[in-house]
Amino acid sequence: MEGPALRWHMSLERLHLWAACALACSPLDASKRLSADTMAPSAAEGEACTDLYDGPDALVQAPDRVFPACSDPTPRMYEDVAAEWGFTPPPVANNDHAKGGAVAVYDFNEDGHLDIVFGYNSAELVLFEGGPSGFSMRALEGTGGDGQLTLFDMDSDGDMDIVTAGSPIVVLRNHDGEFETLFFPPEDIVATNDFSPADFDGDGHIDLYVAAAGVRSPDPASRADRFLMGNGRGGFRVEELPVPDAGGVGFDSVTLDFDLDGDSDVYTVNDFGPDFGGNVLWENRAGTLISRKQDCACDLAISGMGVDAADLDGDALPEILIASTGANHLLKQSGDGVYVDIAQSTGADALRGLPTMAWGQIFFDHNDDGLLDIVVAEGDLWLASTDPALRDSYDAALHLLVNEGTRQEPQFVDRSAEMGLDELGSWRAIVPADFNGDGLPDLVVTDVDAPPRLYLAQGCSGHGAFELDLPPQTRVEACIGGERHVRWAMTEVGWGGAAPPTVRFGTGTAPIPETVVVIPPSGGIH
Repeated sequence: MEGPALRWHMSLERLHLWAACALACSPLDASKRLSADTMAPSAAEGEACTDLYDGPDALVQAPDRVFPACSDPTPRMYEDVAAEWGFTPPPVANNDHAKGGAVAVYDFNEDGHLDIVFGYNSAELVLFEGGPSGFSMRALEGTGGDGQLTLFDMDSDGDMDIVTAGSPIVVLRNHDGEFETLFFPPEDIVATNDFSPADFDGDGHIDLYVAAAGVRSPDPASRADRFLMGNGRGGFRVEELPVPDAGGVGFDSVTLDFDLDGDSDVYTVNDFGPDFGGNVLWENRAGTLISRKQDCACDLAISGMGVDAADLDGDALPEILIASTGANHLLKQSGDGVYVDIAQSTGADALRGLPTMAWGQIFFDHNDDGLLDIVVAEGDLWLASTDPALRDSYDAALHLLVNEGTRQEPQFVDRSAEMGLDELGSWRAIVPADFNGDGLPDLVVTDVDAPPRLYLAQGCSGHGAFELDLPPQTRVEACIGGERHVRWAMTEVGWGGAAPPTVRFGTGTAPIPETVVVIPPSGGIH
């Protein structure tokens, strides 16, 4: 066994050792405990970082993979190889463009090659099994592809399972690439749009936050979001969240430690915000979610579609990237739990008030310079016609917004056309992953009713990078060029996207650090 699945098993074993060490090791024999002597080394002499996390749960680790900078840089380009690699799902009638286009990337059969699961409206999920010469396709019988796909380890066996949103909820339990189909009782929960996995109560088992849609009635309880609390053996109990704040039309959500208190919080993006309630930041307090909607300045009442989160500037406070209709949003934390929308001032809004919408929108360092860029997938929704010519007139763009400013003062410029990412379509999800093993993250992009694209990255940026494979919600801090950089291991990737929990740091022209600081998630994983 090799590849991403093996690395995931190894990261679980590593976390078990970390947890035992954190509880039982003394400072003298805890080789992984953080101290002045084991601090992540400086990027260069005289450039040591003094602000890396040094709490009692801090650990040090070497990168799992390093990618040194090349000596002869060439421009970054992307080439679509989807058809060449056999990446063509069967045609699906999808006249309303309202659902479908989700994607999950993972090495499900543990053969060292990434596999891909696609979801399309009114059709079974399609599995593309990766191999040395491309992909082979098979349908996953008894499934449906209307909703988003979420990766999580439901049964604590060390590999990723899939839960599909919609009605009914379908769980695909992974057995070495063969899936057992399970149905969550539909009477226990209303129609769902998304799931966000984390160990919310610190018991060592993965739970799920449920972004629900339900009926658009005056009663918020009819569409309230829920908690599914896991027992580590595949079972869940349903817990209610308070309305009216939980009663928006949930469309997407993301889980991260937004307030740096050691546990996982949730940010939920709601559709039809002006009518049924805006977005909600849920703060985790000892396993109970408390709405921060009234005091975070992040409760945007918009037609929200997708959300991603990452730390732009190295303060370890995640920024929130929101895809919506007419305008996208980039919320920056001010340090006191209050957010400011900097999308317009930084050029992060690719829509700019036009009558279109974004779905997948993710943070992505396309050239490993250490500055997070943004990839945006626009796509129409309101098109009901079956006329191909009319449909084509509604196609929208992909955008690669490159940060040409700094980490503290980002300025985003659209460079998609010059990099080969200027195709039109009704795009949905975006997932970065290295599909050909060359050390460069590629991009898989879905269309709601057309074949997906697989854009292979080409060119050598002249920048270094390194990666770690860690359990979801693990925080990593690195000293790069004398500056603190922070990333999280996540399986959620904007709207409709799921990927292995691999953390990647671009180092630009700075040396690659020998070790980094790792902060395990609250509760660990049993």
